[in-house]
Amino acid sequence: MKKRLLLLSCVALFFFITGCKKARQIHLLSAHTWVVADHSTMGTIGDEYTFHDNRLFFQTTGALTIDGQWDTYPITHTPGKNRLDIQSDLGQMQYDILLLTATKLELSQAWNGSISPLKMILVPKK
Repeated sequence: MKKRLLLLSCVALFFFITGCKKARQIHLLSAHTWVVADHSTMGTIGDEYTFHDNRLFFQTTGALTIDGQWDTYPITHTPGKNRLDIQSDLGQMQYDILLLTATKLELSQAWNGSISPLKMILVPKK
């Protein structure tokens, strides 16, 4: 009986910790409007990404606004890393989250078969 209780407690703790990590990521992503800050082949400096709940509002410097949905999930073959999945009118895009802090978001295009993956650095809008 004690072994079952210990096992159940460990499983519950695992799900609690995993849920807290995802909640932290969601909070960090939706706390700001993120702006592309560095020259990138994936975006133009000044492009804005606004994450709300599971909706994404993307505004280009050319005044084009796109509405989509987003979610994060762990990458199974890379422990500790997560993927950002975006679905919009432009199609489905997947990015690996390389770094996520309150002051910087660094994304890399999910493996596309090329040797050098495309990267994008975003900072909170001031």
